[in-house]
Amino acid sequence: MEIKEKELIFSIKRTVLNQEKFDYQYGYIETNLNLKELMRKKLNKFTQYGFIDQIKQFFPILFWLPNITKSDLFKDIIAGITVGILCVPQG
Repeated sequence: MEIKEKELIFSIKRTVLNQEKFDYQYGYIETNLNLKELMRKKLNKFTQYGFIDQIKQFFPILFWLPNITKSDLFKDIIAGITVGILCVPQG
């Protein structure tokens, strides 16, 4: 049985971005800021999104924990214990 190689073509269509638009779209952070400017930017971001949202970004479990059902929580705990028992001794 003979296997023929196929020529694959991959095409990407996207808008062209200049440096300013790219930085804005992907959130570039300047690294040469002094401490005062850096704190001002962080404070503006903190007040913009709110305290609770900042905490949720730091602890992702707070996003999904309120929406989990008791049966799913039980299954997740059992799975965590199983993984802990099997993987920790190998580590």
